[in-house]
Amino acid sequence: MSKIIRPWVQTASGGRFNLIDPSPAEVCIRDIAEALAKTCRFNGHTQYFYSVAQHSCLVMELITSIEAWPYGLLHDAHEAYTGDLTTPVRNLLIQEAGYDIWDEINKDIERVIHEAFGLKWPPHPTLAKLVKEADMVALATEKRDVLTDGPLWEVRLPQADKSFLRPWTWVEAHHNFIDRFQQVCKVHPQMKTTTIKPEQRSSEK
Repeated sequence: MSKIIRPWVQTASGGRFNLIDPSPAEVCIRDIAEALAKTCRFNGHTQYFYSVAQHSCLVMELITSIEAWPYGLLHDAHEAYTGDLTTPVRNLLIQEAGYDIWDEINKDIERVIHEAFGLKWPPHPTLAKLVKEADMVALATEKRDVLTDGPLWEVRLPQADKSFLRPWTWVEAHHNFIDRFQQVCKVHPQMKTTTIKPEQRSSEK
């Protein structure tokens, strides 16, 4: 019988992130920024490259409460380690498994990411609601500006944001995500700016 290899991810900086029993010490904001900046939303079914990092920045910008900003920016941070699973595929997994298996896989990862930055997890329901509302407005805006016109969706979307989306390159998305993170840390001084130890890095970004 072949040996079962413990699932872990080699990160952009050369670190290691365990998918089972992860640790806050393994979390690095630059790893998250780079991975999300290189991950295309909607599984690539877009008119042009549009990253999860840009989506995350948009969600944060749509939130008026600075208390919810960290949760808005990091709401998809777990996808840096597990990838962006589209909602239709997630719904299929729920149907086949009989429960939200993807949520079960990601719950510890989401917890340690927020713990790494000194954030309470799960967030207060009021903050979670603000993030969800902004996420839906972002989705409506992306449907208008990023996707090609297609069949009607079963989900009801709110009104899209008035501003038109200009797609960022992955380099822009990486830079802007880090910039937003630093902005959040200024208004939330209790947050930690965790990094991977220098010897674990393959190169500086």
